[in-house]
Amino acid sequence: MGGLFDALFGALDRRLFGTVLIPLLIFLAALGALIATGVGWTETLRWWIALNAETRVLLTLLVLVLVLLSAQLFAARLPALIKRYQGEWRDLPGGGWLAGRLTRRHRVFFQWLMEGDDRWASYPMSERQLMPTTFGNILRGAAEHSADRYRLDSSTAWPRLYPVLPEAFRQAFALATADLELAITISALGGAFAVVGGLLGAFLLPWYGVLLCFSGGLLVTWGGYRAAIRAAEPYGQLYRAAFDVHRWLLLDAMGLERPADFDAELKQWTALDQMWMRGSVSTDRAAHLGYPKGQPPVHAGGAPEPTPLPEPPPQIERPPSVATRPIPPFRVRRSRTRPVLVALLATVFLGCAALSVAAVRQPPGSGAAARDLPAYHVLAAGDVIGTAPGPVLGRYTLRPIAARSPIAPGDLGPPLPGGRLAGRSVLALGPPQVTVTPALGRGGIVTIHVVPKNREESSVTVPGAVVLDVLGERGVVLAVTRDQLAELTAALPDGTVHLVLELP
Repeated sequence: MGGLFDALFGALDRRLFGTVLIPLLIFLAALGALIATGVGWTETLRWWIALNAETRVLLTLLVLVLVLLSAQLFAARLPALIKRYQGEWRDLPGGGWLAGRLTRRHRVFFQWLMEGDDRWASYPMSERQLMPTTFGNILRGAAEHSADRYRLDSSTAWPRLYPVLPEAFRQAFALATADLELAITISALGGAFAVVGGLLGAFLLPWYGVLLCFSGGLLVTWGGYRAAIRAAEPYGQLYRAAFDVHRWLLLDAMGLERPADFDAELKQWTALDQMWMRGSVSTDRAAHLGYPKGQPPVHAGGAPEPTPLPEPPPQIERPPSVATRPIPPFRVRRSRTRPVLVALLATVFLGCAALSVAAVRQPPGSGAAARDLPAYHVLAAGDVIGTAPGPVLGRYTLRPIAARSPIAPGDLGPPLPGGRLAGRSVLALGPPQVTVTPALGRGGIVTIHVVPKNREESSVTVPGAVVLDVLGERGVVLAVTRDQLAELTAALPDGTVHLVLELP
């Protein structure tokens, strides 16, 4: 079994395990708890106990495979989901109008950004590049950074630059990416819980239970989005730093010469960008690609002369209406966003399900217990208060019910003919003496046949026993007369019990 779980979890890499699988498990657990609350925890537990071991294992494996498949599908759609959070809504109904209004608000905010504002360095350099959301503007500013400074389109350069980045830098970037993806995942699952949980609650819970699920899901959505904005800032700084600090590694990996000055660098990146995007480069720009013109000079020691590093390129200023300042230094550190968001997701989702236990809708006419009711007690008119007791009369309790407690349908057995349990005693039989078959059901009539171990002794047959409850592998609860109980008590210690179902 351990090898099977290792193989299943091996389908997800470590980053997806933390950013997708764990939040998805919490989300599905919260939905399962909500359904169990609506159906009844006692009834759900009794259904699970009634299943045999093989069925439980198969259901567990099926759920696990479905969760892993859902995680893979969600991870595949995560880039598209991040674009939605950036504000790419033009293809949605009404999305163009909403994106235009929100972009105008960010345009006004952009004009008021000054040098002392921490968000200044995160936004794009031009108003034409603004997005409808703060999260989108931070990522757009990082994506346009290389083009604004070096005329190098990040969409074509980044897949080529990332493999040659130093390992320490890639690890820091992977942590920042994981924090961002976790925040988006939690925010999206919060919205899904608000919709799905609200719809399920409309059928299973009263109005305040629906309100609790819907508001809790929206709270997680909002908290996840705010965390995504915070996670996008170090992500964007690292993305910019990859081009500012390590862009020369891309030229070295391609075997091209480094430029001697900033003007030559701009021409070289422009020519390379044209070649990557179009597959060819114009004749007037081919000379700027940086192909080696010959062998580097060799000094007296026999090794090539090291190529001197060019001077740092000058900063390109923003438009005159906006003040300029250098980007503050970035210190790589592990973000605390991930454990905080996971705790928030678990608290709100499971809290919604736990608090809604008290909100289970009782069917009309079920009422509450007028007094303390023992287990296997047949309900009469004086045992129920609150509503008309008609729907529960003649049914018996499966467990003790305290006074004033609601009487749930899952706490009652089927209705029995009047007087069937009168003068009977409760007898519980379990393994290894008896094996419960799926054919048994509450309210059924069985014949108890006890076969002694000693073949010289005669067997004992007791007809007309009433099945009160079926406990799955734990056994069965029967109602027998007092005379039958005395006869069975004498024969059971040394015998094997067979339950014969009497068909109507």
